[in-house]
Amino acid sequence: MNTQAGTTVEAIEGDATVTGEGEINSVTVTTEVALNAAIDNPAVSKIILGEGIIVTAPVVIDRAVTIDGNNQELAFGFDITVGDVVINNLTVTGSGFTDNVSGDSAIYVRDTAGKPVTFDGVKINYTTNKGIMVSGISTASPSSYIIVRNSTFFVKNEFQEGADSSIYTYGKIEVTNSKFNGAAGIVIDHSEVGNVVDIKGNEFNGTWVGVSLFNSASMSDKTREETKAYVLDANSFNDELGDYKVSARDN
Repeated sequence: MNTQAGTTVEAIEGDATVTGEGEINSVTVTTEVALNAAIDNPAVSKIILGEGIIVTAPVVIDRAVTIDGNNQELAFGFDITVGDVVINNLTVTGSGFTDNVSGDSAIYVRDTAGKPVTFDGVKINYTTNKGIMVSGISTASPSSYIIVRNSTFFVKNEFQEGADSSIYTYGKIEVTNSKFNGAAGIVIDHSEVGNVVDIKGNEFNGTWVGVSLFNSASMSDKTREETKAYVLDANSFNDELGDYKVSARDN
């Protein structure tokens, strides 16, 4: 099947259509088989969900690709192992990934080698534990990196410290214009000075904490120059959070 610029896209099993969009080979999928086949095909740069899909296991993304949810729903989740991945306009429901480090999460992002995984216009509805888990290892991984924009999270309201968070990360994070509902908003563990934390213009409607910095490298002992990578600006917090709108501690 030939597309623009003489690029050949191999046949994809399952329900899928392929079109050329300039230099981008765009594939529309409607089944789990077609979705996984499109991810496995390096000639495909953009994957569009033609309708909602229920998957039987977390969808593994192991190469740079854009997934356009097309305002559809994916019931389960993603296991993302690389950077330069973009996911937009998608609702993710249920709990998708379980391991003995991170617990359950709808989306699991591993070490991205300093390259971003971007979520734009994503909705995550009710997970057993975390919404997005980033680099779930026992020590800091400063090369993990996510960008979240215009997204909405709802994670269960039952209190479990550090567990029931919309985003739990060990690495670099940028979050803008997003809404967080549930026990905790953003939990940043092993918060090294070298990890940029840029959280602006978000709405936190939780019951435990808005933004929490665990193991924060004794931030109170750092100079202004050393901590310039930490930016929290123009965020709103509901009254139920009380004194725990922003929390920082060195365990």
